[in-house]
Amino acid sequence: MYTIEEIKGRYMDGISIEKMAREIHVRNGKIYEILRKNGIKLSEWKKEGRISSIFSGKIDNINDLKTMYSNGMSCKKISRKIGVNYEIVRKTLKNILGINIREFNSLGYRKNHKIIRGEYRSLFVPDHHRADKRGYVLEHIAVWENANGKQLPVGHNVHHLNGIKTDNRPQNLVAVTPKEHHTLRIPYQKRIRELEDEVERLKQIGLPMITPT
Repeated sequence: MYTIEEIKGRYMDGISIEKMAREIHVRNGKIYEILRKNGIKLSEWKKEGRISSIFSGKIDNINDLKTMYSNGMSCKKISRKIGVNYEIVRKTLKNILGINIREFNSLGYRKNHKIIRGEYRSLFVPDHHRADKRGYVLEHIAVWENANGKQLPVGHNVHHLNGIKTDNRPQNLVAVTPKEHHTLRIPYQKRIRELEDEVERLKQIGLPMITPT
């Protein structure tokens, strides 16, 4: 008797339900029921073809898709990486591997912004150490910690250098104490915005940008 995982694996490798049923001396319906109860939608999979023909030479194992997706790659990125149609990748993840499909942002977090406290954005990252009871964390904190590879120090805030509280680019964020935050706010925000506007103007007229060394 095969284990459930073996039955799923053999089916995805192109072994028919009928052949497996004959091998272990059970009705076809028994194999069908096992596959259906374990998240494999046979009708959807048959429309696209079996794993052996679709992903042959693209990946070593069907679970490689799950690994890439769990590591933050979107269906589109996986599709481009392995050279398989986006819809086939998405349906395989959803219908064969039973994964709840979602898109990720550049941090690897689900794209689910929500404006809170009037001005700040938050991200749905339920496993983040600063997530609230609903699973949301302030985006600028998540971005700063990801860019700096460490948690925000105790007693520090993340300051937006140009004063735009939805501009959460890493280069616009700096960790400061409450006192430093008040000192930086007034004299620098206006000048930073002026410089950013000037950079955009130069880009539009096609002048080359000089990177400091």
